[in-house]
Amino acid sequence: MVVPVGSLEWKPIQDVLPFAPQASNPGIEPLAGWTFGLGLAAFLCCGILTGIPAIVLGHMALTKMKDDVHDRGKALAIIGLVAGYLSVGCMVLWTLFALPAMLAGAAGW
Repeated sequence: MVVPVGSLEWKPIQDVLPFAPQASNPGIEPLAGWTFGLGLAAFLCCGILTGIPAIVLGHMALTKMKDDVHDRGKALAIIGLVAGYLSVGCMVLWTLFALPAMLAGAAGW
């Protein structure tokens, strides 16, 4: 809102300057933010509990942003996807190799 010169009334800036550019900040895709948060949590502490949702939401976010001309969090979605896949992969490897070794040691083999 602006007050034009010689006026006492507030008017929208578009009425005074019709050629004024509109602020366009599309923001970040919410799914990309969730993917990043879940992927980070999966990689740091939660493992598979948040890794699988990070993978699912990451693919949903990338599909939603496929035709978007603005980069609205694509990097966040990719980082979350990578962290989710790494955490799930580490848990699978741990289950395949470390868990049987621990069970064998506990059985006294």
